[in-house]
Amino acid sequence: MSTPSAITLREVTKTFRGNNGPVEAVRGLDLDVRPGEVVAFLGPNGAGKTTTIDTILGLAEPTSGTAEVFGQVAHVFSTYESRHAAGDGAAITISAIAITITISAKFKPSR
Repeated sequence: MSTPSAITLREVTKTFRGNNGPVEAVRGLDLDVRPGEVVAFLGPNGAGKTTTIDTILGLAEPTSGTAEVFGQVAHVFSTYESRHAAGDGAAITISAIAITITISAKFKPSR
């Protein structure tokens, strides 16, 4: 029996409106991350790293495709949800700003 994915992205695309027309930040991304795996996103500026992470965290909605965290569809968090999720899930630091969210499973030390 295989271990279910902690993060699953299928055909994720994110398009933004640019000054000269649409800009694809992420195009058709597929990704599976198993519980306990460590993943790094590497690439030049504008490669879609932050947009991909924002999609996983529920800070951005994909233009198309699906993003799931522990089998639950990632959704865009409201300001209220984002503020009140502290201490309940995962944290990520982007440009020295800590963003904390709940990802449907609480991490607690085993006793």
